[in-house]
Amino acid sequence: MADYCTHRDLKDVYPHLDEFDSKTAVYNWVALATNVYSSQDSGLTTCLFNNGKNLSSYQLTSTSATPDTTITSAITSLDSTTVSLTAVTNIAAGTIIQIGTEKMFVVSIATLDATVIRGFFGTTRATALNSASVSLVGLAFDGENEWYYDSVSDVVIFYSSSDPNDLLMESGDDFATIIARYITNASYYLDSALNSVLPREQFKNADGTYDYVIIRLASLLAVYFMIIADDPENPKATALKTEVDETIDGLVNGRIKLAKDVTSDASEGVLREVTHTSGKMLPVDTRGAYTGVYDKIKIKITTAGVLGTGKFTTSIKSSSGLKTTDLTPLAITGDYQELTGGLEVRFAADSTDTTSWQAAVNDEWELEVYGINEEVDRGRPKTVRACR
Repeated sequence: MADYCTHRDLKDVYPHLDEFDSKTAVYNWVALATNVYSSQDSGLTTCLFNNGKNLSSYQLTSTSATPDTTITSAITSLDSTTVSLTAVTNIAAGTIIQIGTEKMFVVSIATLDATVIRGFFGTTRATALNSASVSLVGLAFDGENEWYYDSVSDVVIFYSSSDPNDLLMESGDDFATIIARYITNASYYLDSALNSVLPREQFKNADGTYDYVIIRLASLLAVYFMIIADDPENPKATALKTEVDETIDGLVNGRIKLAKDVTSDASEGVLREVTHTSGKMLPVDTRGAYTGVYDKIKIKITTAGVLGTGKFTTSIKSSSGLKTTDLTPLAITGDYQELTGGLEVRFAADSTDTTSWQAAVNDEWELEVYGINEEVDRGRPKTVRACR
């Protein structure tokens, strides 16, 4: 399903939107090894930010363990922090090894002895026999801004050449991602609220864009959802919801119309500019009631000139399509002139030049019209007085 509004639309209805950026500061970084830090009890961290920079592309994700070497001395104490290895070709400070089910963080390497942090990522410390296999976990913190969040132990590991305690470190979703999620939720909500009376196709204008009423409704809803998620009692949220409810009610009972709705005056037509030369004459009004069913009528200047010289041609539908049958060109008089099917049009000077009354060749307009007998979309109920 398509979204009915954009981030820009949300800012238009609520300029202070950025105050709902819900990032949380990550504090108390502790050095684990050279340039490797950890923050315990950080809370769920799906995205990490360094001074506002999104570090999603630096997140390490692989936690599978691959056999790499063996130990040369049994681990007999649960408190021992030294592991003697057969080889350290792929093991260095900042890597994570696994012996049995226990994961260990490598703080440093001295020849073939690794100094480790035991029971890493919430695993249980255990003893190990001599020659036990050592696997290399697919996490190596050796590049600037690399990070990993372990949900079991609720810890963030971060590689940085600068002490993160001196940086603005934050966790949370990217704000653009949050906005997109609320927009989608608002669009689904709006669909549910209007689906019984308005098919989704009717949300769009003739040019394929969404009607502004729909755009504003979805924007208001998205902002409303964001506000109540942070503060359910916020009076601003109440004001937004009031406008939403009143607009939805107006759409449902017919007080508010969309551009594609057949209205009670649709038989007079909706005039749209296709191309117009600034300062030249243009149609300013239509009257009458269309006696057909539906048409998109083309009105085009085919002869340039002043009143009485300039001419327009009306093109109506045929069995092969819209705007395919040209009627006899008419000289522009400035009065109401016949179009087709009971409709008339009146030309006037452009407001930027009210004296010349010149028509420019190839200027064109479109008149979309519905028949006088066509059913009105979501017409308002009428009352009658009954007497006995």
